[in-house]
Formats: sequence, structure tokens, C-alpha cells
Amino acid sequence: MNVGPSNNVTATELGRQLESQLREVIFGAEYTLHLVVATLLAGGHVLLEDRPGVGKTLLAKAVAASIGGTSARVQGSIDVLPSDITGSLILTPGQADPFRFLEGPVFHNVLLIDELNRISPRAQAALLEAMEERSVTINGAQQALPVPFTVFASQNHSSSTGTYPLLQGQIDRFMIGVTMGMPSPQQESSLLLGERGTAKLHDLRPVTTPQELLCAQKETATVYVDQRIADYLVSLATFTRTQMGASAGASPRASLMALALSKALAVLDGRDYVSPDDIQNALFPAWGMRLHRDQTEQSARRLIAGYLAAVPTPRV
Repeated sequence: MNVGPSNNVTATELGRQLESQLREVIFGAEYTLHLVVATLLAGGHVLLEDRPGVGKTLLAKAVAASIGGTSARVQGSIDVLPSDITGSLILTPGQADPFRFLEGPVFHNVLLIDELNRISPRAQAALLEAMEERSVTINGAQQALPVPFTVFASQNHSSSTGTYPLLQGQIDRFMIGVTMGMPSPQQESSLLLGERGTAKLHDLRPVTTPQELLCAQKETATVYVDQRIADYLVSLATFTRTQMGASAGASPRASLMALALSKALAVLDGRDYVSPDDIQNALFPAWGMRLHRDQTEQSARRLIAGYLAAVPTPRV
């Protein structure tokens, strides 16, 4: 799977290079880093939920530095307006057109939103079109966003003071929801001595370009999916709807997200086809945040493990 004509690097190699570089900055969290890189290859968005101070913002910054292109950051707070994210029209007297569009931070390859659930639902809604269609509509005119475009959003636990529950439609735009976890005592000690963390962030150099990443995303999308694999994923989604009621369960978009992530996991494993293991490994990061918003991570994992146990695994 060639990424592009410039250096003939494969999507598998590009993903592994990204993952290796992120490990130079982030201690531990190998599982999360692997999923984040897979999400980049799949062209999805990442939701990081954890306590403050565990490296959520650092990870997003490291990703932006590693893929080149441009990045911007929005600090979540109650006074953030939709125009603070998408941009706005400003008055320009004396010009043929009295209004000029001033682009907001969404017009970058990587958009980092710190503490997304401290932003009001009205401002959260400003992201929906951008994340789904890679465009925003300003005064009736649609403005295309740069490609590739990825949102990295962090949120504090819902029990934290001053937070708003994320809109269900907002959650559904993210491909994965993951946590960072805590470093081991040895890793934290090394962090204090500057071996990784913010001290290493400024040393990062891009390992790819936005155009190469875009080509890798297109190649990842072509990974082969057997009919039995598609039927397996549909059976899992149908089972969640049966267990949780007709109006709940995994949506078709959730199935599409899980399949796209499965393709990227196959790529990182050096394969050009999706296996049942890829589906199973993608299910919790892609569905956990959608199906079990009020559950702990441990209980959500048990529930999804129950789904996997109840639906027969195909032989492919």
C-alpha cells in the first residue's frame, strides 16, 4: 500500500513511524498510542477522557508536530462562542465586499480542543458539520476545511465541576474514545527528570506530510473486507440494539467507524484485509463511549466482552 510517490513509504511504515515518535514523548499508554495512530490512518477524530495532568494535551500536540501541516488549539470554557471555533465575518469598510471572512481555528489540519465538555452545547454544535463533512457554513456559504483534518478533543470526567454532557451527536462524530492512564512509578520518576514529556516536544520533527498522510488514509480505506466480516459486524450491532432497546444500541455510523478503525488496525499489522480480531480489537474504543456513557470503563469493557461472547466469530 504505497502512500505516495515522494518516498514510496507504505501506510504500514508511516503508521509505525508515527507511533514510534509519539513514544519518544509519551510514557506508557502504548495501547492508546496505537489506537490514535490507527485513527489517523482511518481519517477519524479522537476523544480523550481522563483526569487532568496525564498527558492528553501533550499527545495531541505531539501528533500535530509529527504530521506537519498546521494546528490550532481552543481552550474550553463557558464563554467560547461558535464563531471562536469556526470563524466569523468582519466588517471591512471601503472594500467592494464590506465583509471579510476571518477563519477560525477549525481551518487547520489538527484542531486541539482542551476540555470540550466545558464548552456550552451551542458551541459544541458548531463542530458537528466540521467533523462530519470537513466544512463549515458561514452566512449561507460553505467553506471547505483543509485535508487531512483531525479533531483531538479532551474532556474531564463528567463529575468535574463546570462540565456539560457532550451531545450524543457530538460523541457520534468521534471515531474512538480512549483514556491515557497513569504512568508507572518508574516512568513518572523519569518524567520528572525530563526524559520524556513536554521537554521532548520541541525536539519533534514531522515524519510525514499532510499530503502523504492523506494518501495513506485513501490506501487504508481500500483494505479488503470479506462479506463474512461485514455480516459479523452487523450481527454485533444488531445484538446491541436488541439488548438495549429499539432506540438504543450501535448506530450504522458506529458500525462504519468500527470498520474504518479495523481497516487501520489491519494496516498497522501489515495486512491488506480485515480479520475478526481487528473487529474485536476495534469494538471497545469505537463503541464504548457511544453505548455506555454512564458506565465505568471496566463495566463497559465487560458489557462489550459479553456482546463478543454472544455473537459467533466467523471463520475467514
